[in-house]
Amino acid sequence: MLRNCSVNKVSVSFKSGLVLNFTKKCSYRNLQEFRYSNRLLSSSSSSLSEKRTNMTHMSTSDPHLTAFRSFITPLSSKSHKGQGGKVAVIGGCLEYTGAPYFASMSSLRAGADLSYVICTPSAATPLKSLSPELMVLPYLPERTSIFNGGWTSSDVPFISKEEVRSRSENIVKWIRRANVVVIGPGLGDDPHVNAVVREVIKTLYPAGAPEDHCTPALVIDGSALRQIAAEDPRMLIGIRKCVLTPNLPELKAIGEAILGKAELARLLDNGGGEGRTNEKPKGGEAKLGEEMQLLGAVITKAFRGPVIVAKGSEDHIYSLQSSSASLTPSPSSSLSTPGVCLTKSRSAAGLKRCGGQGDLLAGTIGTFLCWALRGLPLSEPSVNIARDDVAERNDVDLEHADEISRRVALAAYAASFLIRTTAASVAEESEGERGVVAGDFLGKIPATFKKHLEL
Repeated sequence: MLRNCSVNKVSVSFKSGLVLNFTKKCSYRNLQEFRYSNRLLSSSSSSLSEKRTNMTHMSTSDPHLTAFRSFITPLSSKSHKGQGGKVAVIGGCLEYTGAPYFASMSSLRAGADLSYVICTPSAATPLKSLSPELMVLPYLPERTSIFNGGWTSSDVPFISKEEVRSRSENIVKWIRRANVVVIGPGLGDDPHVNAVVREVIKTLYPAGAPEDHCTPALVIDGSALRQIAAEDPRMLIGIRKCVLTPNLPELKAIGEAILGKAELARLLDNGGGEGRTNEKPKGGEAKLGEEMQLLGAVITKAFRGPVIVAKGSEDHIYSLQSSSASLTPSPSSSLSTPGVCLTKSRSAAGLKRCGGQGDLLAGTIGTFLCWALRGLPLSEPSVNIARDDVAERNDVDLEHADEISRRVALAAYAASFLIRTTAASVAEESEGERGVVAGDFLGKIPATFKKHLEL
């Protein structure tokens, strides 16, 4: 047995092709310790290879991803600029410039040809400096004075209804060029800004008017979830070309706006139904998952159109179920809601939850909606949510859902898969996952797309 063995250079090769060279002096008390260290390295390499193999298998065997691939716009030398998709992002203010940057750049990295950013004047120069690929339009109002070092409510009086309408019309002229509008990343809580954005949504989707397939689809994210969806949820009712991307706190805020504080508390306490009082209370991750599943289903039914992507350790995608669907009731019927489909995105993701990942997801959903909503027929069957059949869509495809909801849900599912898989890839290849930031994702999105989603 060797003691205090010094190894000046050791080269270790693995079947996966990984070669590790130790050039620094490494001391081992005995040969057994060296062999144990070697086994740990071998195990780590095998685990990495196994994870990558599992992700590749998942992407090729997943029926939802297979269905989504039929929407992907093929690359062609005959294509024209814009045919790959045009995404507009409304957001960006003095306090937040990173969020609209990540949303718009992820839309380009996922495959869109063009991306606009409509922001406040103070956010325009930073955004233009961050990326020459973005078309930055400083058309949102701002009451912040950059000369006095911060924002004060007395800088400018609240803008008039006429100015709200004028600014909205100017913004709408630009975003009608886009296929999808992502609203919310870095939007902030300035009431001037939110008044204009509400007017933009009302102009694009007037209450009671039939849906126009030429109107850009919507992705509601970030600040807009609290400042618009939770403040005035009625404006989003019935819009099927729409995705909301809340986390659990945002989901609760929207639920409170729809149900009221007392009813929301009662719903969560009862777990969505009667006869559950004798059950053992759940805690931790199980309780959070149950609350998310319950809230997502209830809110989806209340909105009667938009798809909900509830973000968490696994992403839940909720969409309306077609009246023509023939589905098996969910085993967890106490948590299910008639007329609502649930699809869970469980692909591996990184452990680090850094700021900006939600913005990356929103921008990617924007690009995928550009593709998924192309070629829609002029009329769609009406959605009947008064059914008694329910389904938890974990392993069942979405073929029975209303066509628009089906396409929107598939786009959201594929975007969730892409960002989660990119996160896993970034984490595995980083020298330290604790230091991973959202900017690390952008360069990896194209390669991950090519490996797992490309036709």
